[in-house]
Amino acid sequence: MSEYIKNAGWIFAEKFIRIAVGFVLFALVSRVLGPTEFGLLSYYQTIATMLLAITSLGFDNVLINKFQQKNNHDYIFSTAFWSRVVCSFLIIAIFASGLYFESIPDVNKIVLIVCLLSLIFQAQNTYFSYYQSQLRASVITKISLFSLIFSSLFKVYLLYKSANILWFAFSYSFDFFVSFIAFIFITYKKKYISVSIKNFRFQMLKQLLKESWPIIASSVIIVLYTRLDQIMLMKMLGAESVAVFSVAIRIAEAYVFIPAALVTSYYPLIARSPSKENVKFYFDVVYFSSFIMAILVAIAAYFFIPIMFGSIYTESYNVLLILLASTTFAVFGSACTNLMIIYGLTYLRLVRAVIGLIINFTLNIFLIPKYGVIGAAFASVFSQIFAAWLSNSYNKKTIECFRWQSQSVLLFGIPGGLKLISMMLKKDAVKNES
Repeated sequence: MSEYIKNAGWIFAEKFIRIAVGFVLFALVSRVLGPTEFGLLSYYQTIATMLLAITSLGFDNVLINKFQQKNNHDYIFSTAFWSRVVCSFLIIAIFASGLYFESIPDVNKIVLIVCLLSLIFQAQNTYFSYYQSQLRASVITKISLFSLIFSSLFKVYLLYKSANILWFAFSYSFDFFVSFIAFIFITYKKKYISVSIKNFRFQMLKQLLKESWPIIASSVIIVLYTRLDQIMLMKMLGAESVAVFSVAIRIAEAYVFIPAALVTSYYPLIARSPSKENVKFYFDVVYFSSFIMAILVAIAAYFFIPIMFGSIYTESYNVLLILLASTTFAVFGSACTNLMIIYGLTYLRLVRAVIGLIINFTLNIFLIPKYGVIGAAFASVFSQIFAAWLSNSYNKKTIECFRWQSQSVLLFGIPGGLKLISMMLKKDAVKNES
């Protein structure tokens, strides 16, 4: 168990620094661009995030399993990596062709394409899956911190120059480009694994897609109903409402780095030993950390939103309070999805994702015109609670998962949280003695 705690520790360190630095820069960019341009930039980044659900091909957790169980790592890695790169190029080409016929300003078209370039560089997630499966999170941390420093300095320069929206769109993709190149260079130098296209195997691609297609479909739908709010706000209320909502959702998602890191770090534990005790511990730790962090963020945000973002974004705080519940259950749902992958029930994730999308879309239609961004936030919460938790009670194959989740929700995950704290304290005590 200690190796998983160590692995989680590296991920926590990197995520904490990245979130802290990224959040400050995010706030400064919102001030430099203003609500309208910042709303547009957020909108186009949202589109890129939604398309990532397609270009990632649902491989992330499937690859972790494959790397743990098989020895032909080079074939698995190269096949997954190059498939993602090619898929990203195709998506960008399709969008570029479609934009030619759109009657929007040319600068907006360029901003969108520049944001979409990030999809190619996010093929680096293949490296994440490999190093996590080998419990080498320290490699991810070191490369990520290097790229964070490099790309942040570039963004600071843009802020100093009061650059326009196009340059900040470029900096968005540049963030991923730096780490993308660093991963390729370090992995090649250390000879951890080969990314040579010669190792690409169509048979391996078929095998990966056979396992991941339900994840691809459900990921697309999940991203739709988690980002649908911003799309509908843009269409119904305009760019400024997207800016207000984006600030709230960015803060709400920022705190998730701890429970999300736990979801990733402890996944190999339940993948190797999906016992009742381990799964309940997994759910408890994820929900406990989400709940505690949500409270802390709600208190802190009350003071720093006006200071960091300005009075024009004060409405974001009310939206944030609602979205904190939404993101808590979103992470909880990710933990449940990982369990479904292990049990071979990934198709059920698709079913609950479709229902979540329908709920979110329907509620947005009624709530946004009447309540604005607050209505969009409530739609997000209700759809997440159902899709991530309540939907598991409607199928006998997931009813046990629902019971374990319900125990975590009702007890706020305290049993698992206390166990994790005890394990960490015990580990520190052993270190001090030695």
